[in-house]
Amino acid sequence: MEYKKTCAACGSFFVTQNENQSCCSSECGLQLGRRNKKKYYTCQYCGEQFWKPDAFRKKYCSKECQMAARSDEAMKRHLNLSPASEPEVYQRECLWCKEQFETPYPNKLYCSPECAYEGNKRMKRQQWADEYAPHIFTCLECGVEVKTERGDKHSLFCSERCMEKYHSRIYKKQRKQQMRSAWVEPVTFDAVYYRSNGVCGICGLHVSYDKSPADIWAATIDHIVPLSRGGKHELSNCQLAHRLCNSTKQDDIEDYHIDWAEKNKLDNGRWTDALTKYSLHTRMQAAL
Repeated sequence: MEYKKTCAACGSFFVTQNENQSCCSSECGLQLGRRNKKKYYTCQYCGEQFWKPDAFRKKYCSKECQMAARSDEAMKRHLNLSPASEPEVYQRECLWCKEQFETPYPNKLYCSPECAYEGNKRMKRQQWADEYAPHIFTCLECGVEVKTERGDKHSLFCSERCMEKYHSRIYKKQRKQQMRSAWVEPVTFDAVYYRSNGVCGICGLHVSYDKSPADIWAATIDHIVPLSRGGKHELSNCQLAHRLCNSTKQDDIEDYHIDWAEKNKLDNGRWTDALTKYSLHTRMQAAL
């Protein structure tokens, strides 16, 4: 038995013996299958059905429909424009500087971006303060119980002074243990100074006979092989050094030398003030 049907894909008439056949050919069948899988959308300007990979984001089927729709909207706004349709102006007081200002935005709180930045920063800090959970601990140095406040970074000591006292005591204790284990013979400052002829063993510059702890260019005794690396406390392992040179030297360096001019150049002038102070210090000692 033959059936006369219309192809659901291309719309042409065809004759078939299969009652359930809806397309005239396999190509039309594939086309109809792909079409049924796609969700078609209606263009809001021309009313035509269209499909694109991102059609769910689009209102119009083509660029031409989009431009035409925007042109129509602009024309409507132009025709309906009247003095009564002008935006309303609101009088506001800036929450930061307290100055009066006018704005067309009903929810605007600040008169300028600068005031908005400062106001939002203050609001955020207040929010952090409200959410801050204080940390309670006992100071390792003085034993006082401390409750931290917002912005307080202390977690072991109640103050910088306690922290310095604690670390100074620990350092002195460790240094005393190192000296006790490395002791070979007594070493006097005069013996080291006059053996070195007043010349720093690290930088090669003159060292004045001044042991003041407040002067970075004062004289100190430096262990050539650091005690932490097994060096001994004996005259042969000691040399004269500026306090600054001695503090710059690291514990894991044995043969350490400094060219201050080159070092200042590599460190972008970081030591300029210290070198100027050394020049003044040298001239004052020469005058004396």
